[in-house]
Amino acid sequence: MALPAASEHGTITSLGCIGNRVYTGLADEEMYVFMRGKDLAAVAAALETIKKANAALQDYARARRQQRSTI
Repeated sequence: MALPAASEHGTITSLGCIGNRVYTGLADEEMYVFMRGKDLAAVAAALETIKKANAALQDYARARRQQRSTI
């Protein structure tokens, strides 16, 4: 059902059913992400911005955690 849903609505995530996980060997910490092909270029173009934002947020969160642990 994930393929038709992604086709109609955009990106879809799925944990997969137990049968799928057994037959494919999908590990407990893994999941599927389905994306329309027409959306791939836009996502790829945004990755550098997302990477920079995540790095900045990580630095902020680490500093905040350190600050809170000394209170």
